[in-house]
Amino acid sequence: MKQRPDFEKELLLQIMSCAVVPLFFFAAVSSLTAALSMFGRGKIMENALSMGQCMAAGAIFSGGTFLITVLWMIKRAKRAAVRRAEEFALVFERMEQAEKGDREALERIPDDNRFRILAEVYGQMIDRLMEQMEKNRKMAELLAASQRKQLESQFNPHFLYNTLENIRYMCKMEPHAAERMVFSLSNLLRYSLDTGRAQVPLREDLDHLKNYLSILELRFGNRFSCRIQVEPETLECIIPRLVLQPMIENAVKYGFGKRPELEVELKAYIHEEKLIMICRDNGVGMSLTKLSELQDVLDQEQEPGSHSGLYNIHRRIGLLYGVPYGVKIRSAEGLGTTLVVVLPVKEERDAQGIDR
Repeated sequence: MKQRPDFEKELLLQIMSCAVVPLFFFAAVSSLTAALSMFGRGKIMENALSMGQCMAAGAIFSGGTFLITVLWMIKRAKRAAVRRAEEFALVFERMEQAEKGDREALERIPDDNRFRILAEVYGQMIDRLMEQMEKNRKMAELLAASQRKQLESQFNPHFLYNTLENIRYMCKMEPHAAERMVFSLSNLLRYSLDTGRAQVPLREDLDHLKNYLSILELRFGNRFSCRIQVEPETLECIIPRLVLQPMIENAVKYGFGKRPELEVELKAYIHEEKLIMICRDNGVGMSLTKLSELQDVLDQEQEPGSHSGLYNIHRRIGLLYGVPYGVKIRSAEGLGTTLVVVLPVKEERDAQGIDR
């Protein structure tokens, strides 16, 4: 901002310089007119020589003044160009230093440097880039943690033992059901081991969830049921990978309690440009104190020992989309628990820059 007065002053000087030549020409013409008036018409011829000399002198004077003015302007322009080049070279040097890690280099550029604005914009770009890189790093860590948790739950000896025991039993009694369970288990593990994409269309995560549900239904029989109501327009919405299974897994793990049966309902719909996914169960629920503690767990920085699946979902959503998106929990003791996951509506064509 400090360079504006200097720039206006320089511009004014150049304008005044350009006005010098017309002024001197006007002065020469005025002198000629005065001479004509002084001598009168009758004496014009007698004083023609003197008049010619005056005009010649005026022309020489005007031409000399014009030449001096032009030379002066060229010199000033050259000096200004050299100064601009030096200012730009300084800014470029400071930008190179900032690129190598010296962020304070940009602060050492004088305020009157006309190219300082370039350094400021460059500094803002570096800040945004570093912020995005940090987000990407955290996202990679959380995705790896999510995959690890999924694998731990699926390779959990208890889970695998019950699944394989059910398969062994069904091989004798219901061969087709056993075949379906083996198929579901292999798909479940294959999807969890896929590390190629951080985000997927909802339909892909839903297909993965159906494999998990088929195993649960075969394992628990009539004791467990899950009703899915997903609006068709949500199927192509982009969501963080491995979101739906932890929602159901949380309901099964904490909802049964001492209840003989558990009913779970999963919904997905779009409301006010937001994708809403709701998992509701009729399980044991939780007290207000425990609900408050769980909400605090979701908001902390370090991964907790319990409810790590929900924490991982909430953190990943926060890094990807920020406030107001994430996981919300409602519960009442004896009346079940409701998980609400809120995401922005993004389809695959809007997510070309997403890490895959």
